Amino acid sequence: KCLNVENEQQEEVDNDQETNGSDMWMDIIKQLNDIFWSFYNKRPHTPVTAPVCSTGLIAMETTVCVLVELMWSVVSQYPDILCFCIPHLIKLLTAADSQV
Repeated sequence: KCLNVENEQQEEVDNDQETNGSDMWMDIIKQLNDIFWSFYNKRPHTPVTAPVCSTGLIAMETTVCVLVELMWSVVSQYPDILCFCIPHLIKLLTAADSQV
């Protein structure tokens, strides 16, 4: 009987840790996507006339690939956040800019 109680307590701890991990990753993914779109909106519209010191994305395709890979890796570990990641992935897929 003691083993069952200990196993149930361990399962509760594991479930709490998984929930906390999911919440943490959802926050990180949201922040990274917000930062990406913030930099994307600050990019110069005509790079030829933009100053050298202007802020914006340099390697946009690489950044998008890293965001998608990160979301895929996190979803494979925490499948319960798939529904959270789908809108972010759709926004990347449906962006008007072909570089995204």
